[in-house]
Amino acid sequence: MADKPDKIKTLQKESKRWKDTFHIPRLDLFYRKDELGIWYDHEGMRISSPFILKDQFLISLNGKVYKESIAFKNQKIYSNKQNKLVQVGKIVFDELLEPLLFQGRKITAIGHKTIEFSEDDALQEVILGRETKAFIHLSTKKAFLINNKTMKQHIASIALRENKLEIFSDGQSLYAVVGSSKNVLNLDDQIVRIKSPSMIQLGSFRLIQAFAYPGSDSTFYVDLDHLASFQLESLKHETIQHIDPEFVEINGQKWYNLQTDLRQLVFNPDKQIFYQSKSTEGFECSFKKLEGFEQHFCQVFLKDQKYIYNKTTEDILQVGNMNIRDIITLPHQKLLNAQNELGENIVLDARAGLHQLQLAKSQAKSILSVLGEAQALGSKILQRAEIATLGGHETRYIDLNDADLSIFTLPKDLKSYTEQSNPSLYSENPILNIDFNNQIQIDQHTFVSAQFLSFTDRIEKIILQCSNGEPLHFVGAKHKNELVSFFIEDSLKKEYYLGKNRMIQCQTLDEAGQQQQLLFSLDQLNSWLPFYDSFLPILKNIVEIKDATDWDYYLFELRERHKENHYIAVEKEAPYRILAERKASNVVPKIVKSSNMLLQIPEEVSALRKLFLNDPGILIQFE
Repeated sequence: MADKPDKIKTLQKESKRWKDTFHIPRLDLFYRKDELGIWYDHEGMRISSPFILKDQFLISLNGKVYKESIAFKNQKIYSNKQNKLVQVGKIVFDELLEPLLFQGRKITAIGHKTIEFSEDDALQEVILGRETKAFIHLSTKKAFLINNKTMKQHIASIALRENKLEIFSDGQSLYAVVGSSKNVLNLDDQIVRIKSPSMIQLGSFRLIQAFAYPGSDSTFYVDLDHLASFQLESLKHETIQHIDPEFVEINGQKWYNLQTDLRQLVFNPDKQIFYQSKSTEGFECSFKKLEGFEQHFCQVFLKDQKYIYNKTTEDILQVGNMNIRDIITLPHQKLLNAQNELGENIVLDARAGLHQLQLAKSQAKSILSVLGEAQALGSKILQRAEIATLGGHETRYIDLNDADLSIFTLPKDLKSYTEQSNPSLYSENPILNIDFNNQIQIDQHTFVSAQFLSFTDRIEKIILQCSNGEPLHFVGAKHKNELVSFFIEDSLKKEYYLGKNRMIQCQTLDEAGQQQQLLFSLDQLNSWLPFYDSFLPILKNIVEIKDATDWDYYLFELRERHKENHYIAVEKEAPYRILAERKASNVVPKIVKSSNMLLQIPEEVSALRKLFLNDPGILIQFE
C-alpha cells in the first residue's frame, strides 16, 4: 500500500483527458469519469453505481461529496434507475447526500416505479413512513401534486401518437398527465378526473372515459389524439356517456353500444352509421354477444326487453311463431334450453342445425327443459328431459337419434316367456334414472345401474347393458323371464367359475313383482346352462366350505325350494369340474343336501367303499 499515494499522483497528472475526477485524500481514494459518464476507481475498475458505501463512509461520485456516519455500517445501499437518489437503511439521500423530505415528511425508501417523460423530466416513486407511496420530481426533488393532492399510485401508461399519457391516483380520483409532468389533462380550464384507466379503441378513435365535472357521476369521453371532448357529428346535441368496449359483429361489421344522455344506440365507427333493421327501427337498442352462438345469434335489448337476434335474417329469432327471448344451453348440445318472449321455458331442437331450429317435442309432448349432458347407450343418445303431460311434468330420457324424440323405456318386445309372444308386464315401462357416472365393468362386459317405473307405480332397480341399452333378462326357475335388478357385490369382487363360465350372482325381479336371486353365466349371459342332454337347474348362491374336507370345492345352491337346501359341487380350481353321477344311461349333477355338505374326492374312494357306501360320484368337465 506504500505506493498508493504515488499512484494517485500519477493518475491525477494523467487525468486531463478524463471528463471529471474526484479525490478523497482522507480515504486515499481517487475516481475518474469518462466521456460516457462512467466512473472508474484508481485500479481502473469500472464503478456500476455512482453511490459507494465503504465501511461508515457514503460517497456520491456525481455530487463529489462523501458523508461519514456510524449508522452506515453494515447497511446495504439502493439507488434509483437514474442513479439520482440513494437509500441507506431508512434514509434517502440526493446526489449531494442531503436527506430528502416530502413536504416536511421523512422519505424512508425509494419506490419501484420511475415515470420518465424526457431526459430531464421524470417522476420517482418514494415511500413515506412505513408504506405510504408518493412521487417526487427527480430534477427538483419537490413533491408531485395534482389539485394539491398527493399522488399515491401510478395506475397505467397509454402511448399516444407523440406522447405518453400517465394515469395517477390520489386514492380517490384518477388523473391523467400528458407529455410532461407539469401537463395535467384539463379541458375548459378544469382538471379532468378519469373514470376508467383503460383506453377504448372505437374504430380510429382512441378514447378514455372521464367525469363531466367535479362531484358528478355524469361522464363523457376524451379524444386522446386531440385531447378534446369526443363528439360525433351526427350527435351534436348529445353527450356520449358510455361506450361498451366489447363489439358485436353482424355480417362482417363491428357494432358498438353507445349510451348518450338521451338514448341508447348501436354505432359502426368504420362507416360512421347507427344500426337499424326492421325489428330495431325507431327503437333504442343495444347488442350483446351470446357466448357460443356468435356466428348465428346475439342478444338484442329493445325497450328494456331482451330477445335473441338472428344475424342472418337481421330480425328477432322466431321459432314456432313465437319470439325467442333467451337461449340458455351452450350450442354443443342438440336440444337447447330457451325462453320465449313470455318468459316460459321451452326447448329448441337444433339437431338439423342452428339455422333450422324447431320446438322440441317428444312424441307430440312438449319438452320443457333438458337436464345435464346427453349420454350414449348402445345405438341411442339419451338426453334427460322434463316433459309436459296431462298429469303434470315428468322427467324422462329421450332418444336424440329418434326423429320423434321417443321416450326411452324397457323394450316393447320384452316377453313374459322367451318362447311365447306374451308381453312382459314391464314392457315399455319408462326408465327414470341411469347412473352413467359409475359404470360396472366385469371382464369384457360393461353395465350401468338404472331405475324404472313399474306397472305398479313402484320405482324398481334394473341393470342395463352398455353395448345395446337392453336390460339383462333371464329365464327363471319357473321358466318366466326375470329382470336383473342389481349384482351381488361379492361375486364381482371374487371370481367364481363353473367350467369355463364365470358365474355372477344377482338380484332379479320376476313377473309377479317379487325379488329373487340367481346365478348366471357372464360368458353366455344365460341362467340355464346345458349339461349333456338337459340343463343344470337354476342356481342362486355360492357357499364356500370352511371345514376340512378331502378336496376343495364350492357348493352352488339350487333355487328350487325343498325341505332342506340342495346344492351341486364344483371344483375350486381349474378346470372347475362338476360332481356328477350316472343314473340309467344319463349323467346328471349329483345333488348334495345341506345335511351332507362335506364330500370326499371321488377318485380316492375305493371300489370296496363304493360297494357298501353311496356312490360319491364322478367329476365331469363342464363346457
